[in-house]
Amino acid sequence: MASYKRNNYKYIAGHYQKEKNTNQGSLPVPITQKVEESIAALEARVKKLDGVNVSSVTNSALGSLAANATINGAKRLFAPNSLPATKGDVAALKNELNELKLMFRNYNSNKLPF
Repeated sequence: MASYKRNNYKYIAGHYQKEKNTNQGSLPVPITQKVEESIAALEARVKKLDGVNVSSVTNSALGSLAANATINGAKRLFAPNSLPATKGDVAALKNELNELKLMFRNYNSNKLPF
């Protein structure tokens, strides 16, 4: 029974319940001016970091897009043979190879063995 009284328990309808602290606004440790300023500064930094800066994200995406477009444009102008082949390029090469094979077959079949 003594521990209930010592730990601020109160008997309520069949059981003991701890009394609520009446000093809701005060903290158990005294706070100095310096600590209050640092808490305020930390809260301000957290609020600043919570929001996503949409304009910065947009600017970085547009900058990356512009850089890639510039690099590809310069490659097309100054070194067009260094660009990777496309499906159309591969299909055109395949057609030319097939035409050459056909020409060789026709040439060999028209040539007489004697």
